[in-house]
Amino acid sequence: MVTQYWTFVRIDIATGKPKVEEIALAKIFLQQGFPELTKFPVSTDISLHLWKIWRGEDYAESQRHAAQLCLRCYISHQILEASLQIFRQFSDRYGLPLEELLPCVLDDILPTTFNQTSSYISLAREILETFDPERSKLNTWTNRKVRQHRELNVLLLDYGIYLISDWAILNDTTSKQLRQVLSTSLQFTETEIQIAVLLLDRYHEVYRKARLQQRAAGSNGHCQPPTSNQLAQIVKDVPSLSANTALIQLREFAKHLREYRLQSRGGKPSSLSIDDPNTSMDSDRLSSALIDSTEVEHQEFLQTFRKELLVQLDRAIAFAIDAHLERIAPKKDRALQNFLEALCLFHCHGKAMAEIARDLSLKAQYQVSRLLKLKELRADIRREILSNLQKQVLVLAQTYADPQRLQTLDALVEVTLEEIIDKELLEEAESETQSARGHPLASLFAQRLCRYMKKFDC
Repeated sequence: MVTQYWTFVRIDIATGKPKVEEIALAKIFLQQGFPELTKFPVSTDISLHLWKIWRGEDYAESQRHAAQLCLRCYISHQILEASLQIFRQFSDRYGLPLEELLPCVLDDILPTTFNQTSSYISLAREILETFDPERSKLNTWTNRKVRQHRELNVLLLDYGIYLISDWAILNDTTSKQLRQVLSTSLQFTETEIQIAVLLLDRYHEVYRKARLQQRAAGSNGHCQPPTSNQLAQIVKDVPSLSANTALIQLREFAKHLREYRLQSRGGKPSSLSIDDPNTSMDSDRLSSALIDSTEVEHQEFLQTFRKELLVQLDRAIAFAIDAHLERIAPKKDRALQNFLEALCLFHCHGKAMAEIARDLSLKAQYQVSRLLKLKELRADIRREILSNLQKQVLVLAQTYADPQRLQTLDALVEVTLEEIIDKELLEEAESETQSARGHPLASLFAQRLCRYMKKFDC
């Protein structure tokens, strides 16, 4: 939106929330001095034109000042968007509050005159002054600098969040450090440690070498997952490992190293409460493995994935309940009706098993447990959703990723989807059934099950 170049996002001191205000000088500069800019299509990079004015010696000081205002307005919006991405990604899982996150990064104060100077370097000023249009776009550079911002990362550590990719962690981990973590914290056997160290050494020889060459050539983007060709080179001298297994093990090493670094830096341990409607660390890990592209495409993939997860969950619930009804049907109608009522009362009204037994005129609580067979029902749903979701994810990823690369990732996709389904859906659903109730169950699993139960007038 062109208006982002003349509206500025700052923190309202009274409310602690972001506030957007119009900057008259920036608006006049664009609309009157350069009316053609406001007619550019959305795809045109207006920021590049403004940057050239700001850095150009052929423009008056007042024009350069106005161009800088426009750029800092735009950067403020990009900082807010990058911050909201972080908030959506981690808030539910780690309890990260937006009112603590935003002041760390939205700290810019616009100068009122072109000759006003300040010794304070805000994040927005740092972004603008280090931006190189030959290496990246301004929105991409802003997103990267927000995630690297020291004050923000100190805050995130307090909540158990360590913003660095698995591949960057492995790049700067020595064999000695990996050995120490695996032997002392995780108690790996000596044979397991030797294989792990050999795998890390091969990773350094192949992946880190290529990464250093990219940086020497001026490419400073995020560390992306190893390509299928790199994985083949990594396992070339490790005959006991396949490319898929190596990728999964490298991910696991990075996970352990991340936890170790968090603890050594005083960060909180990871929370086990996972019910994020947008994305989670496991979903993000899936996206990073499959999508070798821009941050925008990562977010597009994650949004589509979350929608597909709900679609497949709904289908799996319907399939499992209908199959259960078919197994009960030959017995007698009363048992079928009891099953439907018990399932509804337990999940959608939050009644305890003992209460349900009384409502259904059953003698004891165990009869309700035997009637519902919740573990069996969840296992059926898990099996169905995993089978269908894996197929759909690989189809979806073809839009973004190299098809040849996808062939090497089947195992990783399956393992990661199992983690997502277990952690985000079933573990919470099972845990929820063990706690005191008296109200409808709140897990995503229960919500979607109750949605389907409306078919039976629940």
